[in-house]
Amino acid sequence: MAVWESFVAPAPDWKWNSLIVASIILVACFLRFWKLGTLFDGMTYDEAYKGLDAIAIRNFGERPIFLDWNGGREALIVYLVAMTQVFFDYTSVSVRMINAAAGCLSILLIYLFARSIFNNQIALLSAFLLAVSKWHIIHSRYGVRAGLYLVFEVATLYFLARALKSSEKKTGSFLAAGVIGGLGFYTYIAYRIFPLVVLALVGEKSFRQNVLRHWKGIAAAAIVCITIMAPLAKFYLENRASLTDRMNRTQVWNQPKRGGEGPLKLVLDSTLKTMGLFTFQGDPIARHNVNDEPMLSPFSTAFFILGAFVVLIHPGKTGARFFIVYFFATLLPGILSVGAPNVPRVFGCLPVAVLFTSFGIFTAGRILFAYSRVLTTTFLALVLGGSFLTGMIDTMVRQPAILDALPPKIAELWGMDRDPANVARLVNQMGEGCEVFLSPQFFFHSTVEYLTYEKSGHKLVTTYTALQKKASPDKVIVVLLQPDIVNPWWLRDDPGKKFYKWWKQVYGMEPRTIRAIERKAYDPPFTKVSDRRLEEMLEENYPKAKKLQFEHFSAYVFSPRR
Repeated sequence: MAVWESFVAPAPDWKWNSLIVASIILVACFLRFWKLGTLFDGMTYDEAYKGLDAIAIRNFGERPIFLDWNGGREALIVYLVAMTQVFFDYTSVSVRMINAAAGCLSILLIYLFARSIFNNQIALLSAFLLAVSKWHIIHSRYGVRAGLYLVFEVATLYFLARALKSSEKKTGSFLAAGVIGGLGFYTYIAYRIFPLVVLALVGEKSFRQNVLRHWKGIAAAAIVCITIMAPLAKFYLENRASLTDRMNRTQVWNQPKRGGEGPLKLVLDSTLKTMGLFTFQGDPIARHNVNDEPMLSPFSTAFFILGAFVVLIHPGKTGARFFIVYFFATLLPGILSVGAPNVPRVFGCLPVAVLFTSFGIFTAGRILFAYSRVLTTTFLALVLGGSFLTGMIDTMVRQPAILDALPPKIAELWGMDRDPANVARLVNQMGEGCEVFLSPQFFFHSTVEYLTYEKSGHKLVTTYTALQKKASPDKVIVVLLQPDIVNPWWLRDDPGKKFYKWWKQVYGMEPRTIRAIERKAYDPPFTKVSDRRLEEMLEENYPKAKKLQFEHFSAYVFSPRR
């Protein structure tokens, strides 16, 4: 039997097939939910923004179609976080829970999708490889938009393939594809390329003969999808800059530091780096990867290359042309943007990558099986066991150790915001006898704002004079600051004027969740002052203050009655 025909040849289910699928999903759940909020220290500002926006939905009546601030962000994940906050409060778990659950669901969906086109063995291999994928585990445990859109992508393809493959009427599957496909546009910007993948599936040779037979179902799916998309499309028409703002700022030819290089060279360089993320060099950002290692397991890379080669030399076979389009279309958001390789922007190509790898493993296994069943079993045990171990060790051991060891400046850019999270934890533990003041770079940090919401009454401090006016004479004063970081990247220039203007522009006259406006903690504009200068003023005016030195921030404890 030819190679490609072996992928699609009917094969009976194994006796314990359902148990195998359930076991793979259980493994996936363990790797995604274990110590979800505590495996590494900290919570990024991007995750905290999701929590703050969810609070605005729950407590302040906001119903955004698109979050037109912080660079512009799709809103679906925020509504889902608003639901999980009911059960997990204002914590990192409530933000990360959504992607963890979506990640587990995507394991079942890729099995069902692969099974709708290929045989059961390919489907099981794909589900297992996705379950233990370092790339997938990391983004399933990270509470941002990019980790959500893959499940909508695979679910849409599964229901569409299921309906198109059948000679019977499958209205329910078409409608499910339309609903899920429409909701996907509210997940992440890279999903906007996905309609090309859907068109490629509908035009696939093996489905083409059923297109006319199912034209009513296809039309119904399209109408439902467009209806669900309509509010977002209306928003984009009324706010056209929101549609293109993030793309304009991240497009690959918009790189001032590389102004001497032409667009063609920049695109070519980005293409090579993006294509190389699978087997050569992955994303260097610490919260996206382990160092800058390839995104695929070293036990999988050779088989990914073999599987991709098999697909490319069989373009006329069932599904081959579709998967070629699927692969390159979902790589485009990463190729055409700065910072390649950036794995969140190409997260949509991961299902194709695990399918290609499955093709390679299956092909190698068939060759070995012709010689020895024992050799084949040993081969599968080594490849699949190695993939499991590398996926687990990379995500459960190595990445947390790397994130927790990053220095503060790098952690706030490329890792987890450890210090703001620790400050929030400390502030929440303060008793009623203490009055807590935070310097601007902690007070305005989204992680502090989110994790202390409804738990703390801390105030902003920028000068000794302001502290004198606000401090209660009968309480112990605690001032938290970070003098080692003079100018954090998110608090540039004049912190008072810039941030007051920014929050007011974002939130209008309504306070919503921002403590600085909500509690009238300061009167803008306030004096520009660094944490180092604030520390000097405290030591000068309160020489008896006790200084507590934490890892990367300081606490001054004293009574106003010197």
